[in-house]
Amino acid sequence: MKQGEALLVSAEIEAETRAGHYPQVHAVLKGSQADLPEIWIQAHTNYRNGGGGNNLSSVGVTMVLARSLASLVGKGVLPQPLRSIRFIWGAEHMAVMSYFYTYPERIDRVLAFFTLDIVGESQRQSILRLYRTPNSRPSFLNDIVQEAFEVVAEGNMISVRDGRAGNIASRYRLPVLDPDGSKDPFFHRVEPFWGPSDHEDVLEASIGLHAVLLNSWPDPYMGTHADTSEHADATQMKRAAVITGASAWLMATAGPDDIPALIQNALEKARVRLAREEGRAMSVLRRASGPEASASRWQALNIITEAYRIEGEALASLDVFGAGGPEELRLDRAVAALTSGKSGAHQRLLDEATSIADAQGWDEVNSVVPPAGRAAKLIPRRTPLVRGPVNIFRHQYGQEWLKFVLEDSEYIEKISIAKRNLYAGYEVLNFVDGSLSIAEIRDRLAAEYGPVPIAEIHQYLVLLERAGVISFNRSD
Repeated sequence: MKQGEALLVSAEIEAETRAGHYPQVHAVLKGSQADLPEIWIQAHTNYRNGGGGNNLSSVGVTMVLARSLASLVGKGVLPQPLRSIRFIWGAEHMAVMSYFYTYPERIDRVLAFFTLDIVGESQRQSILRLYRTPNSRPSFLNDIVQEAFEVVAEGNMISVRDGRAGNIASRYRLPVLDPDGSKDPFFHRVEPFWGPSDHEDVLEASIGLHAVLLNSWPDPYMGTHADTSEHADATQMKRAAVITGASAWLMATAGPDDIPALIQNALEKARVRLAREEGRAMSVLRRASGPEASASRWQALNIITEAYRIEGEALASLDVFGAGGPEELRLDRAVAALTSGKSGAHQRLLDEATSIADAQGWDEVNSVVPPAGRAAKLIPRRTPLVRGPVNIFRHQYGQEWLKFVLEDSEYIEKISIAKRNLYAGYEVLNFVDGSLSIAEIRDRLAAEYGPVPIAEIHQYLVLLERAGVISFNRSD
């Protein structure tokens, strides 16, 4: 080999496929009202190589959190919550899916689902991030957890207004520090949906839970033998526990009286996101000119339409905390007031488009919806054949199964949508709810991941129809 000669090695492998199981450990802090859905907090217990950050850090955090909450309730420091908080540990992806396959009736017993996957890394190489639900699943959960992130961040930072400080940590207003950890300030990011972890699986539309991911990234040690516990920071682990525990406790104890505060929190954050989406839409307008203007105008307006839909549905989902009577009316009014801003945002876009046309000296053009065709009116529906994710980019969730069912090992190369964003196909199937047409699915996907031809979505759905995952009513 040192001389550069080719070395041919042959191997004989004996293998078998047999029945197996994915054990899952559950620990429950019982709520006083057993009929209410539970809060689930999950950390996967299988790991690669050393397994320090991935994912023993999260296992440690969730175990400490479970013990702490149980102790506080047991000592009477905290009252018994209304809703149970369930901690689960098992194999990544497979355990929770196996559990819901065995007990499908328990899916409706979950109010919110947390996945903790690598949460204790030192901030010298990564920061803790919150990954929101996808556009197919607007949720109350995002803003509640974001608020916990922001409270911890505000309490573990100092600004120039705090004056000079020799010991910076001594000036934190709400310090969350561990004696064995760093005294670093807390940095974080709130990001759009991304996987891969167990939240991705239970968010899939045929299961349809409200689920978020807490994850430290980047992790330079993941998948290597250097992934050991020495890289973890006890302070960062403690902050992940506080954020998760505070969010879960709020939801476990929340009732109708808490809805006004939850509405206010959601409105504050929704308005920031809507302003950001309007800025994104404006950027789409300004990047295009001439023949491209009509298409870009449609895309800009579509971004705004979807942004207001998502925020309105997310705000309305707060009714899970028992809206009724005055609280229900308050929530309805808040949703109406928030979504009423869509027309003004649309008009600002149209005014900007006119200004751009005048400045560049080309004729005014109207918004032109991308070409549709007959397929646009088709309404796809999920079949009962598969419950759970069918992800063409993940071998254990559809990729290999589709090769078998379709009798085509190269089908991925033939699907145009597979060349787009990693989660474009995932979201297409999530939007299949039996009421949206392919054109409407296209609109929602375009706002999330950029313009996509209806033909690409139709091609992918036809493939899923061949596999028996969805069906079309050809009379639609």
